[in-house]
Amino acid sequence: MWLLLPLLVQAPMTSAILNDGTRVQCMQAQVGDVRLETPWGRRVDLSTPVLAVEDLNNETLVLTILKENDYALWVKHASERGMISVLLEAVEQEVDTEKKIQAQYKALNLLETWGRRLDPLPERTPAKKRLDALWKKLSSASIGEAALLSGRLQFLIDGPSATPMQRIGLADLRRGLRHRRAGPRWSSVSLGSWQQEEDLWWLTGETSLKDDSFLVAQRAAEALFALGTSEAEDRWGRALWRESSMAARLMAAKHLGRFGRNKAVDFLIYPLAASIQKSGGHSVFFGNRVSVVQGFDVEVAQGASIARPRVSVLQDGSSLQVRVVSVQLTRQLMASLKQLTGADPGPAPQDWLRWYESR
Repeated sequence: MWLLLPLLVQAPMTSAILNDGTRVQCMQAQVGDVRLETPWGRRVDLSTPVLAVEDLNNETLVLTILKENDYALWVKHASERGMISVLLEAVEQEVDTEKKIQAQYKALNLLETWGRRLDPLPERTPAKKRLDALWKKLSSASIGEAALLSGRLQFLIDGPSATPMQRIGLADLRRGLRHRRAGPRWSSVSLGSWQQEEDLWWLTGETSLKDDSFLVAQRAAEALFALGTSEAEDRWGRALWRESSMAARLMAAKHLGRFGRNKAVDFLIYPLAASIQKSGGHSVFFGNRVSVVQGFDVEVAQGASIARPRVSVLQDGSSLQVRVVSVQLTRQLMASLKQLTGADPGPAPQDWLRWYESR
């Protein structure tokens, strides 16, 4: 069924308009239909017949213009028109700005919402086998397809009150978090949060800092924050000092700026204060050093002659003083503080320190 996606973008697209105004992209539809088939499964909650049908190919030109000029609006327009294929296309694009990344993240959440209402399994699939069948599909799903499947699983799982037989097991979720594909990792984070699996707290924190996909890392940060605000802030605050990876430290600063509440300002301001401190006398030298004996100082003491060489050191290279906090992290700390507080005291760390003292 998922193999239909590449062909669907070029094939005629039809949207069924339901009683509540919802538009759903489908394969074929007629006014009065009470059953709706889409390339991603059956629409399972048609409480009233289809009221109208529209040809989505008329939207092609509009979507092309929006994609080039306003990526976020392109995603919003596609969702309003029920164009699931366009949302799937959006999350697979290579993007280069924070605004576009956040539009992709919104598209994934929209796909998860759409997925709750779409059943990709045969109607006669026994209820007790549905969770396993959907989870198996996830193992080879792209990140967009995984979001759709996650939505359907959330529909079937009764949140944290679900019995062990009616939820995805911890072992499966742990394996999913370590999967090589971003799709299963997204779904594992999302379902772990849906089921409120506190035993996944540590792994979710690691994913929020170190996942290769920024979309998955942000979803993990959101899940960690949902499990506990203070605990999430403490985890990211410690990462600013203890993580050996600069990428993980930068991610921790980003999460504090986006999700921080109680102590986030303190967690960000302390390493910023350290950034203006220079380590006492420590430096790193890159280059060549050559010692040259220029002469001798001769001393005579009690009849003994001692030659003391006069040595000069010639060097060719660069000597860098070691910083406690890197320039890159310093910039991210200030950007996160600006996002968190809405303040903009100036471009230098000292400006933020004065702002913090005067609060």
